[in-house]
Amino acid sequence: MGKKVAVKGNKIFPKIKNRVLVLGVPDMKPTKHHIIPSSRIKEPLYKRYINLIKDRGLENLCEVLSNLHQDYHRLFASLIPLEILAVLVVKFWGGQSFWLEYYLEDIEYFNNDIKLLI
Repeated sequence: MGKKVAVKGNKIFPKIKNRVLVLGVPDMKPTKHHIIPSSRIKEPLYKRYINLIKDRGLENLCEVLSNLHQDYHRLFASLIPLEILAVLVVKFWGGQSFWLEYYLEDIEYFNNDIKLLI
């Protein structure tokens, strides 16, 4: 087992409550994740996205393990899903949108496959 340390939040996640983490062991506590970041909801364009979500009976929150949640925000900051897809296509996939198209052709297959990896 790793060394225990007290944590009082940090500059990236100041709202993290005080708790004890074990160094060397990922924090696997479930956290609530805003799909459209709460810091951007007031922007007119993002209000439209929130309405689209609500119109489809979807939620803007999902549960993500704390370690993955922190990694997500380190990589994507407060980007929304469409912006993240653009970053992936342009910066990580060399402009190849083919990967999005291929995913959309068989969503269920890839969603089931990814559950085994994460």
